[in-house]
Amino acid sequence: MSKPDRHDYPEYFATYIDLVPDEGDINKILSLEIEHTINLLQGLSESEAEQSYAPGKWSVKELMGHLTDCERIFGFRALSIARNEQHELPGFDHNDYVREGHFNQRKLHDLAEEFRVLRLANIHMFRSFDALMLSRRGIANGLEFVAKAMPYIIAGHEIHHRKTIERHYLS
Repeated sequence: MSKPDRHDYPEYFATYIDLVPDEGDINKILSLEIEHTINLLQGLSESEAEQSYAPGKWSVKELMGHLTDCERIFGFRALSIARNEQHELPGFDHNDYVREGHFNQRKLHDLAEEFRVLRLANIHMFRSFDALMLSRRGIANGLEFVAKAMPYIIAGHEIHHRKTIERHYLS
């Protein structure tokens, strides 16, 4: 699977897709990226993972919950579009999802493990898509996407938030 073209996803998502290497199997990239992210969390205590670096910013636990929510949502979007869903898929407010997720009440290890399991499931799903499925277009949140953009969005989104963790929580 090659990186999607600029016309295969809304411009907003270029921020994430541009973070993904141009070469390499996206499923391998997804596998490696999650290991990098999970490894970063190893040295954090529960209380450290519940603190935000500034007022109004998410904690590491909330970031992990957000990554998991987005993994689920973008995985579902990929599945729906690949299966030729003709109905528009809904959007979501990530701030509402984090607030309602109560992620600071969970153990960091549990959040990381849920993220890992979901990622592995998505990798299996992405591997099952043939060229036709990957080339299908669909609408989510009023925006047009091609199915093959979703794994790249997922990978770039994770890289973006991992850099936030590195910059603000581990420096």
